[in-house]
This record gives sequence, C-alpha cells and structure tokens, in this order.
Amino acid sequence: MITGHDNYRQKFFSTTFGNYDTIMDFMTGTLDGTGKIRTDFGDRENRLTGEKYQVQAVTAIIDPDNYTYTLYRLLPGASPKKTMEITYRRKK
Repeated sequence: MITGHDNYRQKFFSTTFGNYDTIMDFMTGTLDGTGKIRTDFGDRENRLTGEKYQVQAVTAIIDPDNYTYTLYRLLPGASPKKTMEITYRRKK
C-alpha cells in the first residue's frame, strides 16, 4: 500500500497493489478529531464476477508502536461486513 496526504484537498489517498492480480485499488479518507483514526472509502470490483461494491478501511493508532487496519465491505441496506483486520506491532 502506498499512502500520502494531499494538503490542497485535505485528504489522504492510498493505492493498494497485490500479487493476486494486476488491478490497483484507490481510496480516499480523512482523520478524525483525535488524529488517531483514519477512515478511507473506495470502490472495488470482484475480480471473478465483475460485481462492483464499496469498501471502508479504518486505521486506528493504538500507541506509537501499535495500530490496526480493518477493512469492511459496504452493501446497500446492510451493516458493514468486516472482511479483514491486521494488527501491526513495531518490533523492538
């Protein structure tokens, strides 16, 4: 994942690359008032069926050495469905 901040738009941008396929995913988001929770939104496509859907990614900074990245699939008329969660810990 490559992430950056656009000072003009005051938004974060991220692009995800994977080794499963050659499609790049693109998301934009903002920080909450505490500066510890970043929420991004983007559009995705199921590579097998062609179905289009939206995703929400939440990055939560727990402390200087730990944070989580949680990905949700957003479906119309339904609650967000958690599809992935990664906990990052800085090695001492």
